Amino acid sequence: EKMFGLFGGKKKKEFLSDTGKAYLHIYCAKNITVDNQKFTELEHIKGDDLEDVIKISPATHTVTANYDMPADSIFNKRIKAKDISIDCPVEAGQHYIVAIYKVTPEEAEKEENPLMDYVCAVELEKGYSICLYRKK
Repeated sequence: EKMFGLFGGKKKKEFLSDTGKAYLHIYCAKNITVDNQKFTELEHIKGDDLEDVIKISPATHTVTANYDMPADSIFNKRIKAKDISIDCPVEAGQHYIVAIYKVTPEEAEKEENPLMDYVCAVELEKGYSICLYRKK
């Protein structure tokens, strides 16, 4: 049984420096699966912001998870963000962010962000989307 989650600094650096793989940083999510494979079966660690970081092969992967909606969501009572999926085309050596943001896909695409580039998004409900960004 490999324990991926308990890496210290050196191991973490090693884990994150595999240029042949892509990295998904998934925020505020539970019950994560990638292509129907449980998160715990994949190579993963906790990131610096306590996000879940998964190391995967470059390809298009389907990421499914239950998310905590952003705190200011007026839909919190009604909408459980359960089993939300997004197809993530990822390239080797790149880091990607998967998270729910208070944006429409159109807004996300137009937004200038100094830290990340928009890849794709799926609208969940009025004004909220699950987004995939590539870190710059």
